[in-house]
Amino acid sequence: MDPKKLHMYVSIEDKIANKERTCIIDQCQNTAINSHVLQKNGILNLLASNGFIREYCEAPYDKLALHFKLSPITKAYRFAGLCSIHDDSIFKYIEQREIDFRSYRSNLLFSYRALLRSLRAKETNIEIRKALLEKNFTLGYFDSEFLNRQIEEGNLALKDLLFYKHKFEDHIENSSQKDFEFIAITIPHIHIYASFAFCFESSEVLDQLELLGIDHIASYLFLNILPFTNQSLLILGYYKHSCIKCKEFSEGFANQTVDVVLSKLNEILLRYPHWVCSTDFYNNHLKSRQTIIFKYTHDCAFAGYPYTMNAPINIFEKIK
Repeated sequence: MDPKKLHMYVSIEDKIANKERTCIIDQCQNTAINSHVLQKNGILNLLASNGFIREYCEAPYDKLALHFKLSPITKAYRFAGLCSIHDDSIFKYIEQREIDFRSYRSNLLFSYRALLRSLRAKETNIEIRKALLEKNFTLGYFDSEFLNRQIEEGNLALKDLLFYKHKFEDHIENSSQKDFEFIAITIPHIHIYASFAFCFESSEVLDQLELLGIDHIASYLFLNILPFTNQSLLILGYYKHSCIKCKEFSEGFANQTVDVVLSKLNEILLRYPHWVCSTDFYNNHLKSRQTIIFKYTHDCAFAGYPYTMNAPINIFEKIK
Protein backbone atom coordinates (compact mmCIF):
# COMPACT_ATOMS: atom_id res chain seq x y z
CA MET A 1 0.00 0.00 0.00
CA ASP A 2 1.39 3.38 -1.03
CA PRO A 3 2.12 5.22 2.27
CA LYS A 4 1.77 8.65 0.64
CA LYS A 5 -1.69 7.85 -0.71
CA LEU A 6 -2.72 6.31 2.59
CA HIS A 7 -1.57 9.45 4.39
CA MET A 8 -3.62 11.58 1.94
CA TYR A 9 -6.71 9.44 2.57
CA VAL A 10 -6.27 9.62 6.33
CA SER A 11 -5.80 13.41 6.22
CA ILE A 12 -8.89 14.00 4.07
CA GLU A 13 -11.14 11.70 6.09
CA ASP A 14 -9.91 13.01 9.43
CA LYS A 15 -10.41 16.64 8.39
CA ILE A 16 -13.96 16.10 7.13
CA ALA A 17 -15.08 13.66 9.83
CA ASN A 18 -13.97 16.01 12.61
CA LYS A 19 -14.88 19.38 11.14
CA GLU A 20 -17.36 21.65 12.90
CA ARG A 21 -20.94 20.96 11.81
CA THR A 22 -24.05 23.10 11.84
CA CYS A 23 -27.26 21.88 13.44
CA ILE A 24 -29.13 19.41 11.24
CA ILE A 25 -32.47 21.14 11.85
CA ASP A 26 -33.62 23.09 8.79
CA GLN A 27 -32.75 26.81 8.86
CA CYS A 28 -30.66 26.48 12.04
CA GLN A 29 -27.10 27.77 11.71
CA ASN A 30 -25.97 27.01 15.27
CA THR A 31 -22.99 24.73 15.82
CA ALA A 32 -23.86 21.07 16.37
CA ILE A 33 -22.69 19.48 19.60
CA ASN A 34 -21.48 15.93 20.09
CA SER A 35 -24.39 14.18 21.77
CA HIS A 36 -24.97 10.55 22.68
CA VAL A 37 -27.22 8.43 20.46
CA LEU A 38 -28.43 6.88 23.72
CA GLN A 39 -28.18 8.68 27.03
CA LYS A 40 -24.96 8.32 28.97
CA ASN A 41 -26.80 8.39 32.30
CA GLY A 42 -29.55 5.81 32.65
CA ILE A 43 -28.62 3.73 29.59
CA LEU A 44 -24.94 3.56 28.57
CA ASN A 45 -23.68 3.69 32.14
CA LEU A 46 -25.65 0.50 32.88
CA LEU A 47 -23.30 -1.39 30.54
CA ALA A 48 -20.08 0.25 31.70
CA SER A 49 -17.23 -1.43 33.52
CA ASN A 50 -14.86 1.13 35.06
CA GLY A 51 -16.52 3.71 32.83
CA PHE A 52 -15.89 1.84 29.53
CA ILE A 53 -18.00 -0.02 26.99
CA ARG A 54 -17.35 -1.65 23.60
CA GLU A 55 -18.63 -0.09 20.35
CA TYR A 56 -19.07 -2.22 17.25
CA CYS A 57 -18.16 0.23 14.50
CA GLU A 58 -16.02 0.92 11.45
CA ALA A 59 -12.35 1.42 12.18
CA PRO A 60 -11.05 4.92 11.33
CA TYR A 61 -9.61 5.41 7.85
CA ASP A 62 -10.66 2.05 6.50
CA LYS A 63 -14.31 1.51 5.62
CA LEU A 64 -13.67 -2.20 5.13
CA ALA A 65 -12.21 -2.63 8.62
CA LEU A 66 -14.35 -3.15 11.70
CA HIS A 67 -13.57 -3.35 15.37
CA PHE A 68 -15.05 -3.51 18.85
CA LYS A 69 -13.69 -0.22 20.07
CA LEU A 70 -13.08 0.20 23.80
CA SER A 71 -14.61 3.61 24.57
CA PRO A 72 -15.22 5.66 27.71
CA ILE A 73 -18.95 6.29 28.05
CA THR A 74 -18.26 10.03 28.03
CA LYS A 75 -17.21 9.72 24.37
CA ALA A 76 -19.02 6.57 23.25
CA TYR A 77 -21.86 6.34 20.73
CA ARG A 78 -21.86 10.06 19.86
CA PHE A 79 -22.41 12.19 16.77
CA ALA A 80 -22.54 15.89 15.92
CA GLY A 81 -26.19 16.30 14.95
CA LEU A 82 -28.04 19.06 16.75
CA CYS A 83 -27.15 22.29 18.47
CA SER A 84 -27.57 22.35 22.24
CA ILE A 85 -30.84 24.32 21.98
CA HIS A 86 -32.55 21.83 19.67
CA ASP A 87 -31.03 18.81 21.39
CA ASP A 88 -32.43 19.95 24.74
CA SER A 89 -35.84 21.04 23.46
CA ILE A 90 -36.58 18.06 21.20
CA PHE A 91 -35.40 15.28 23.52
CA LYS A 92 -36.40 16.63 26.91
CA TYR A 93 -39.29 14.11 27.01
CA ILE A 94 -36.75 11.26 27.23
CA GLU A 95 -33.89 13.18 28.85
CA GLN A 96 -35.43 15.14 31.70
CA ARG A 97 -37.93 12.69 33.16
CA GLU A 98 -38.30 9.00 33.89
CA ILE A 99 -38.56 7.32 30.50
CA ASP A 100 -41.64 5.38 29.51
CA PHE A 101 -39.89 3.10 27.02
CA ARG A 102 -43.18 1.77 25.67
CA SER A 103 -44.80 5.11 24.86
CA TYR A 104 -45.26 6.12 21.24
CA ARG A 105 -43.53 9.45 21.78
CA SER A 106 -40.48 7.85 23.42
CA ASN A 107 -40.15 5.37 20.56
CA LEU A 108 -40.55 8.20 18.06
CA LEU A 109 -37.79 10.26 19.67
CA PHE A 110 -35.30 7.39 20.03
CA SER A 111 -35.86 6.44 16.38
CA TYR A 112 -35.62 10.06 15.22
CA ARG A 113 -32.23 10.45 16.85
CA ALA A 114 -31.06 7.18 15.27
CA LEU A 115 -32.17 8.55 11.91
CA LEU A 116 -30.28 11.82 12.44
CA ARG A 117 -27.11 9.87 13.16
CA SER A 118 -27.52 7.95 9.89
CA LEU A 119 -28.18 11.15 8.00
CA ARG A 120 -25.10 12.88 9.37
CA ALA A 121 -22.94 9.84 8.65
CA LYS A 122 -24.20 9.74 5.06
CA GLU A 123 -23.50 13.46 4.57
CA THR A 124 -19.98 13.00 5.90
CA ASN A 125 -19.31 9.99 3.71
CA ILE A 126 -20.41 11.87 0.58
CA GLU A 127 -18.18 14.83 1.46
CA ILE A 128 -15.18 12.52 1.90
CA ARG A 129 -15.80 10.89 -1.49
CA LYS A 130 -16.10 14.27 -3.19
CA ALA A 131 -12.86 15.47 -1.61
CA LEU A 132 -11.06 12.33 -2.77
CA LEU A 133 -12.32 12.91 -6.31
CA GLU A 134 -11.08 16.48 -6.28
CA LYS A 135 -7.61 15.19 -5.38
CA ASN A 136 -7.77 12.55 -8.18
CA PHE A 137 -7.26 9.99 -5.46
CA THR A 138 -6.85 6.31 -6.37
CA LEU A 139 -5.93 3.47 -4.05
CA GLY A 140 -6.90 -0.10 -4.85
CA TYR A 141 -10.61 -0.19 -5.60
CA PHE A 142 -10.88 3.52 -4.72
CA ASP A 143 -10.88 4.97 -8.24
CA SER A 144 -12.99 7.68 -9.85
CA GLU A 145 -15.64 5.22 -11.05
CA PHE A 146 -16.05 3.74 -7.59
CA LEU A 147 -16.14 7.15 -5.89
CA ASN A 148 -18.68 8.56 -8.35
CA ARG A 149 -20.90 5.52 -7.86
CA GLN A 150 -20.69 5.88 -4.08
CA ILE A 151 -21.56 9.58 -4.30
CA GLU A 152 -24.56 8.84 -6.52
CA GLU A 153 -25.82 6.07 -4.23
CA GLY A 154 -25.15 8.25 -1.19
CA ASN A 155 -27.24 11.09 -2.60
CA LEU A 156 -30.14 8.72 -3.27
CA ALA A 157 -29.93 7.43 0.31
CA LEU A 158 -29.72 11.00 1.59
CA LYS A 159 -32.95 11.86 -0.21
CA ASP A 160 -34.70 8.94 1.51
CA LEU A 161 -33.29 9.84 4.93
CA LEU A 162 -34.43 13.45 4.54
CA PHE A 163 -37.92 12.18 3.69
CA TYR A 164 -38.04 10.27 6.99
CA LYS A 165 -36.47 13.18 8.87
CA HIS A 166 -39.33 15.46 7.87
CA LYS A 167 -41.92 12.76 8.65
CA PHE A 168 -40.48 12.31 12.14
CA GLU A 169 -40.43 16.06 12.70
CA ASP A 170 -44.07 16.37 11.60
CA HIS A 171 -45.02 13.68 14.11
CA ILE A 172 -42.96 15.21 16.91
CA GLU A 173 -44.69 18.56 16.32
CA ASN A 174 -48.16 17.07 15.89
CA SER A 175 -48.88 14.34 18.43
CA SER A 176 -52.13 13.37 16.67
CA GLN A 177 -50.18 11.83 13.78
CA LYS A 178 -49.47 8.11 14.10
CA ASP A 179 -47.92 7.02 10.80
CA PHE A 180 -45.09 5.08 12.43
CA GLU A 181 -45.60 1.64 13.90
CA PHE A 182 -43.52 0.37 16.81
CA ILE A 183 -43.38 -3.23 17.97
CA ALA A 184 -41.88 -3.79 21.43
CA ILE A 185 -40.68 -7.19 22.65
CA THR A 186 -39.29 -7.91 26.10
CA ILE A 187 -36.26 -10.23 26.07
CA PRO A 188 -33.66 -11.34 28.64
CA HIS A 189 -31.03 -8.75 29.45
CA ILE A 190 -28.50 -9.18 26.62
CA HIS A 191 -25.86 -6.59 27.64
CA ILE A 192 -26.22 -4.83 24.28
CA TYR A 193 -27.85 -1.46 23.61
CA ALA A 194 -28.47 -0.03 20.18
CA SER A 195 -30.29 2.68 18.30
CA PHE A 196 -29.89 2.74 14.53
CA ALA A 197 -31.74 2.88 11.23
CA PHE A 198 -31.13 0.47 8.38
CA CYS A 199 -32.42 0.19 4.83
CA PHE A 200 -34.56 -2.85 4.23
CA GLU A 201 -33.88 -2.97 0.48
CA SER A 202 -30.57 -3.70 -1.26
CA SER A 203 -28.69 -1.02 -3.16
CA GLU A 204 -29.01 -3.22 -6.27
CA VAL A 205 -32.82 -3.12 -6.11
CA LEU A 206 -32.83 0.62 -5.48
CA ASP A 207 -30.43 1.19 -8.40
CA GLN A 208 -32.73 -0.78 -10.71
CA LEU A 209 -35.72 1.31 -9.67
CA GLU A 210 -33.72 4.48 -10.28
CA LEU A 211 -32.70 3.31 -13.77
CA LEU A 212 -36.35 2.59 -14.57
CA GLY A 213 -37.26 6.10 -13.49
CA ILE A 214 -39.48 4.85 -10.68
CA ASP A 215 -39.75 7.36 -7.85
CA HIS A 216 -39.34 5.23 -4.75
CA ILE A 217 -38.62 5.95 -1.11
CA ALA A 218 -36.57 3.12 0.37
CA SER A 219 -38.09 1.31 3.33
CA TYR A 220 -36.19 1.80 6.58
CA LEU A 221 -36.43 0.02 9.91
CA PHE A 222 -35.57 1.75 13.17
CA LEU A 223 -34.15 -0.54 15.81
CA ASN A 224 -33.72 0.24 19.49
CA ILE A 225 -32.46 -2.06 22.25
CA LEU A 226 -33.00 -0.44 25.63
CA PRO A 227 -32.87 -1.34 29.34
CA PHE A 228 -36.18 -2.42 30.84
CA THR A 229 -36.11 -3.23 34.58
CA ASN A 230 -33.91 -6.37 34.72
CA GLN A 231 -34.54 -7.20 31.07
CA SER A 232 -33.97 -5.66 27.64
CA LEU A 233 -36.61 -4.10 25.43
CA LEU A 234 -36.31 -4.61 21.68
CA ILE A 235 -38.25 -2.02 19.67
CA LEU A 236 -38.66 -2.20 15.91
CA GLY A 237 -40.22 0.75 14.14
CA TYR A 238 -41.23 1.43 10.56
CA TYR A 239 -43.21 3.94 8.52
CA LYS A 240 -46.67 2.49 7.91
CA HIS A 241 -46.53 3.32 4.21
CA SER A 242 -43.30 1.34 3.68
CA CYS A 243 -43.21 -1.86 1.65
CA ILE A 244 -45.31 -4.73 2.95
CA LYS A 245 -42.20 -6.87 3.51
CA CYS A 246 -40.98 -4.33 6.05
CA LYS A 247 -44.22 -4.68 8.00
CA GLU A 248 -44.19 -8.47 7.77
CA PHE A 249 -40.60 -8.66 8.94
CA SER A 250 -41.24 -6.45 11.97
CA GLU A 251 -44.40 -8.28 12.96
CA GLY A 252 -42.47 -11.55 12.63
CA PHE A 253 -40.79 -10.75 15.96
CA ALA A 254 -44.07 -10.68 17.86
CA ASN A 255 -45.43 -13.73 19.68
CA GLN A 256 -42.22 -15.72 19.15
CA THR A 257 -40.10 -17.69 21.57
CA VAL A 258 -37.05 -16.01 23.07
CA ASP A 259 -34.77 -18.23 20.96
CA VAL A 260 -36.46 -17.15 17.72
CA VAL A 261 -36.36 -13.46 18.64
CA LEU A 262 -32.69 -13.63 19.60
CA SER A 263 -31.86 -15.50 16.39
CA LYS A 264 -33.53 -12.79 14.31
CA LEU A 265 -31.85 -10.06 16.34
CA ASN A 266 -28.50 -11.79 15.97
CA GLU A 267 -28.83 -11.55 12.19
CA ILE A 268 -29.48 -7.81 12.32
CA LEU A 269 -26.65 -7.02 14.74
CA LEU A 270 -24.08 -9.01 12.77
CA ARG A 271 -25.05 -7.13 9.60
CA TYR A 272 -24.95 -3.59 10.99
CA PRO A 273 -21.99 -2.31 13.08
CA HIS A 274 -23.85 0.37 15.01
CA TRP A 275 -24.23 -0.92 18.59
CA VAL A 276 -22.55 -1.09 21.97
CA CYS A 277 -22.05 -3.83 24.53
CA SER A 278 -20.48 -4.44 27.92
CA THR A 279 -16.84 -5.51 28.14
CA ASP A 280 -17.96 -8.77 29.77
CA PHE A 281 -20.26 -9.56 26.84
CA TYR A 282 -17.42 -8.79 24.44
CA ASN A 283 -15.00 -11.05 26.31
CA ASN A 284 -17.45 -13.93 26.70
CA HIS A 285 -19.36 -13.86 23.39
CA LEU A 286 -17.47 -11.86 20.77
CA LYS A 287 -13.72 -11.66 21.25
CA SER A 288 -12.86 -15.19 20.12
CA ARG A 289 -15.22 -14.96 17.14
CA GLN A 290 -14.72 -11.38 15.99
CA THR A 291 -12.91 -12.36 12.75
CA ILE A 292 -16.00 -14.34 11.70
CA ILE A 293 -18.26 -11.44 12.71
CA PHE A 294 -16.22 -8.87 10.78
CA LYS A 295 -16.23 -10.99 7.62
CA TYR A 296 -20.00 -11.51 7.75
CA THR A 297 -20.66 -7.81 8.32
CA HIS A 298 -18.42 -6.93 5.38
CA ASP A 299 -20.00 -9.57 3.12
CA CYS A 300 -23.47 -8.20 3.89
CA ALA A 301 -22.63 -4.55 3.08
CA PHE A 302 -25.15 -3.01 0.65
CA ALA A 303 -27.12 -6.26 0.55
CA GLY A 304 -30.30 -5.01 2.19
CA TYR A 305 -32.08 -7.31 4.61
CA PRO A 306 -32.75 -10.90 3.44
CA TYR A 307 -35.79 -12.88 4.39
CA THR A 308 -33.71 -15.89 5.45
CA MET A 309 -31.15 -16.25 8.23
CA ASN A 310 -27.56 -16.69 7.05
CA ALA A 311 -25.43 -15.67 10.05
CA PRO A 312 -22.57 -18.13 10.66
CA ILE A 313 -22.77 -17.79 14.46
CA ASN A 314 -25.26 -16.82 17.13
CA ILE A 315 -23.76 -14.42 19.66
CA PHE A 316 -26.63 -15.14 22.06
CA GLU A 317 -26.29 -18.91 22.16
CA LYS A 318 -25.27 -18.91 25.85
CA ILE A 319 -28.08 -16.60 26.94
CA LYS A 320 -31.21 -18.27 28.33
